[in-house]
Parts: sequence; C-alpha cells; structure tokens
Amino acid sequence: MLSIGKLIAGGAEYYLDTVARGAEEYYLGAGEVPGRWVGAGSAQLGLEGEVTGTALRRVLDGHDKSGRPLLAGQAAKRMPGFDCTFNAPKSVSLMFALGSDEVRRQVRSAHDSAVDAALAVLEAEACRVRRGRGGVRVEAADGFVAAAFRHRTSRSGDPHLHTQVVVANLTRSTTDGRWSTLDGRQLYAWSRTAGFLYEAHLRAELTGRLGVEWEPVRNGIADLAGIPRRVIDHFSRRRRDIVERMAEVGSYGGHAAQIATYATRSAKDTTVPYPVLKDGWIERAARFGLDPAALDGLCDRTDRQAPSRDSISTDSLYLRLDAPNGLTAHRATFNRRDVIRHICERLTSGASVDDVVVLSDDYLRSRSVIALVEPGSERIRRADGRSAPIPTDQQRWTTPDMMETERLLIGMATKPIRDRARFGRSLRPTPRVSVRG
Repeated sequence: MLSIGKLIAGGAEYYLDTVARGAEEYYLGAGEVPGRWVGAGSAQLGLEGEVTGTALRRVLDGHDKSGRPLLAGQAAKRMPGFDCTFNAPKSVSLMFALGSDEVRRQVRSAHDSAVDAALAVLEAEACRVRRGRGGVRVEAADGFVAAAFRHRTSRSGDPHLHTQVVVANLTRSTTDGRWSTLDGRQLYAWSRTAGFLYEAHLRAELTGRLGVEWEPVRNGIADLAGIPRRVIDHFSRRRRDIVERMAEVGSYGGHAAQIATYATRSAKDTTVPYPVLKDGWIERAARFGLDPAALDGLCDRTDRQAPSRDSISTDSLYLRLDAPNGLTAHRATFNRRDVIRHICERLTSGASVDDVVVLSDDYLRSRSVIALVEPGSERIRRADGRSAPIPTDQQRWTTPDMMETERLLIGMATKPIRDRARFGRSLRPTPRVSVRG
C-alpha cells in the first residue's frame, strides 16, 4: 500500500544520509540501492539518474540544483516535502528476500514497475498548486520533483520491500509558470487510491512474471497463495510493535495506527550487513518449512501471463460494482477514486494501472451509473486529530437502483401515515424461487 507523511524541517537528514553512504556500500552488499530521480518536475530541473545528497538537499530547501531559489518569499520553517512509501505485501517481501536470484530479479522489477505506474497517476491527479485569495483556486502543475529510494528491510530488521518517494514541496503551475508549494490536500486525497493501484499492478506483474496465485484481496492488499499466515506474522515484528502500542493506549483505527507508527518508530540499525540479516531470515523461515523448494513451488501455479483488459468480463465486473455490497454499500454516491479502488479489489490477479483506469472511466460512461452535480468537500484527519476539508470539484455518481430506492423512500416519507405500511411493502425484495430440474 501507500503511506504518506510530511517531512518536518530538518527531517530530510534520513534520506540525505542514505545518499551520502552512496553506492559503495550497496555494491558491497551492506547498503541499499542508490536513489533515483523521478517525476516530470525533476526532469524540468535537469535532475536525472542517481540522486546526490547536494541536489536533494537543495530541492528540499526550495532551490534548483545550482542553488537558485525557486520559491518567492518562502517561510523560514517551510515544510520541505512529503514521504510517500509504497509497501509490498509481506509475502512478496519474503519471496524477494528468500527466493533465487531470478525470482528476486523478477520481484524487484515487478515492484519498480508498480511504483512507477502508480506514481504516474498520483502525479497526474494530485500535483496541484493553489492560487487566489486564501488559495481557493486549485490549478494543475507540471509534475513532482521527487527522489525514489528502494529498501529491503524494515526498521525491525525483517524483510520489507518498499520504496520511499521523497516528493519535494515545490512544483510549477501549468497556468502561470510560477514555482509554488504543493497543495498537499490533493496528495492525501489520492494516496489511498494510488496504493490500491500499486497493489493491483504488482499482482498483475508477478502473475505474468512468475505464474503465482493470490489470496483474496482485502482492503486493496492480497498475499501470495502458499505462504502460511503464521510465517507472515512471524516476519512482521514492526506491525506487532504498532498493534501492541495501540492496545496499550486502548485506541484503534487508521488514525490510531498512524500515531502508533510514529510513536514506535526507531532508527534502523544499519550496522548489520544485509548478508548477515539474510542468513538469519533463511534460518527462521526454515523452521516453518519455507525453504527454497517451497518458494519454487509457489511459481508456475498458473500460466505466466499477466491479466489484460480483454480477459476481464466487464459485464460481470460492473454487476459486482452495482451490487448492494458494491459502490453504494456505505454511501449513496461515489467518485472516480471510489470506482478505481473497487475495481482493484475485485481483480484478484490484478491488472495494469492503465487497464484499471480505462475500466473505471468506461464504467462511469456506461448506463450502470447516473451522473450527479454535487459540489462539496471531503475531509481528512490530521496527525493531531483535527479534521480538515479537501475542496473538490469532482463529479459524483450513483446507480439507477439507488436513485429508485431514494425515490421510494422519499415517497413513503411524504405519504400519509395510513398509507405508509402499504407503500413500504413495495420496497421489500421479491422472493427468489429456485427451480431444480
């Protein structure tokens, strides 16, 4: 999935330290892969290839690579950027950590492809600036100035394949060409959807590259079929720390998990060489029977063919979206992000980001939905517990069945009391008759 957080002033030192240690440690097997510049805004500033500490520090400070200021009148304690982290499911991390060299190469390539594809959507949909008095007008921008760092371990020393994308808090407006800070509300609004897209693309890539199968998708995430839950839990010490912290304070839910994540966050021990960590993982995994032969058995359970849009039954998919437990299960209306997430959840073997977006837009142009004009705002929960509005001009939709249900409910509410019982019977579903031959 994708998690997102703000870098505090001075909080970029973690990434700068990663860059400073450089490629030498990586090629010796001790460090992580060097960072790479990503985002259209990076290319505009001539930032390409491997990340250097000097260039990263300058863009996080609001300057170009030569040190020229890009932001006029910026505050002394300006927030430098956002940490957007794409996290592979634990079972995929185990496959990457313990698999053969070829399996590791395929998992790494699949992960990188999924990160790039999901990040492209996040950039297209959420790279925005604010203009006008009070920043009431939201305008499109040219793209992110960002650096991507792929890592192999968690802070607890367990296998954890993830990529941290450091997005500098600056971009250039497509309207007036002026560099400004990002409208972070759009990033938060799209972060969950981008996470679902990453997971769906990763599943499709690994299905095509290795022929693996998947457990059911829950909250956008699916683990590889064949890796027992007890093994996943054993290698999830970081998650256990967070859950235990939540239990200590008696608070649960997404906001509580975010607070517990930061409260239990400790510095990663970089003194243990990666080969030493891997030897320990192999020994621990062997206790559960997860050896190289078992990992090989997870591959080629199906044809090595990535799912394509042509292989997806859109009629069946749309029926599942229209169902009572579909898009309108909790709200009468939905937006494009909702549709994208629901489609990702219903494609067990995944699909490319491009295919999911096309399927979503085709659905919203179909007769399965009714377009509504419903301007308003959504809300996000800040780290300090306060909520903040996210103004949105996005179109909303509903289904014909939901419109008919609301029409009947309004009609029942406006009927005289003596007619309501009779009128209410029209809302009851017709009993289904099963005919057996």
